[in-house]
Amino acid sequence: MFDRVAPRYDLANTVFSVGQDKAWRQAAARATRLAVGEVAADVACGTGALTRELEAMAPGAVVVGFDFSLEMLKRAGRPGRRRSSATSAPRGARSAAPSARATST
Repeated sequence: MFDRVAPRYDLANTVFSVGQDKAWRQAAARATRLAVGEVAADVACGTGALTRELEAMAPGAVVVGFDFSLEMLKRAGRPGRRRSSATSAPRGARSAAPSARATST
């Protein structure tokens, strides 16, 4: 399903949220309190919008996005966008996840 909607996913998200999606992503990124040297996994990252927001907020952090939809991931690394560290876990990693021990709360 997500492969089919990938080409218009970001636009639909913006339209359906009446333009609030960017503010929500910024708030979500700030809420993580991600810092330089830390590691974050964006699970079900879609087109990488939150992944890029996290990378912009904490440039020295390692942020890796994972998604089942290869088409969404293609948009995450599309030319004209700042490249995110998105990878497709079930179809084979395009980039390696960090080996640091990770915890979630």
